Amino acid sequence: MRKKTIERYIKIYSLYTVDSKTEQDISQELGINRRTVSTALKWVDENRINIPNEQFMRIAIDTTRQRKQKLREDMKGARQDKNWNAVVAFHREIKSNDELELKLRNLLGNAKPPPLIPIELLNTFVDTLAKVFNEINELDTAEERRKAFAERLSKLCWPETREPDRLIGR
Repeated sequence: MRKKTIERYIKIYSLYTVDSKTEQDISQELGINRRTVSTALKWVDENRINIPNEQFMRIAIDTTRQRKQKLREDMKGARQDKNWNAVVAFHREIKSNDELELKLRNLLGNAKPPPLIPIELLNTFVDTLAKVFNEINELDTAEERRKAFAERLSKLCWPETREPDRLIGR
């Protein structure tokens, strides 16, 4: 059997098992007849042991990503209709799909690492930058503002160097 056909069969199987879609839903979504869907499900079931797990995982991740995209589109419609209960439900479903995708990626070995900066630290940094911008905007000339900005940025980002001239191109 061709590799393309095998991938298509696994995709159908993934829609059936991961998305819990019926054979009729799958045939309508993919534009194929129900017999092809049932053949694919039967073939994958019988040959599952010969198919690498990595291939299953990649298709399951892809299916999850597509489901999240559809949920986001549906959530936009709910927002436009101001159906806030539906928005909350879509948000929960998207979050659970994010968790599922992360678990699948962990099993596959290519998970995205968690954020490096805690949100509290990021908020403090943004607040500090806002104060700096307010102080700088009170200065008279553009040259003074540029030099003050370079000095402050240098102290925030490179405290050991403190070289404002490097930032303003001198």
